[in-house]
Amino acid sequence: MTTLPKKKLLGALRSALASKFADGKLLVVNAFDVKEPKTRGFREALDKLKIEKTVLLVEVPNHGIAISSSVRATSRARS
Repeated sequence: MTTLPKKKLLGALRSALASKFADGKLLVVNAFDVKEPKTRGFREALDKLKIEKTVLLVEVPNHGIAISSSVRATSRARS
């Protein structure tokens, strides 16, 4: 497996986010606080934001390098 240089990876992420922004499909949330790192807490927070499709969470730690993870936000039937 080949790894990409950090500059290229960050450039690709920047380009993808710029494209979503240009299409009006980018939502930026300053703080995404959940009590515990559990699926239920994340799902409730995404429901409050009315997020129903694919989500990209980007965490910016204190040292300034972005770490990203992709999560599939799926709707659930409620009883």
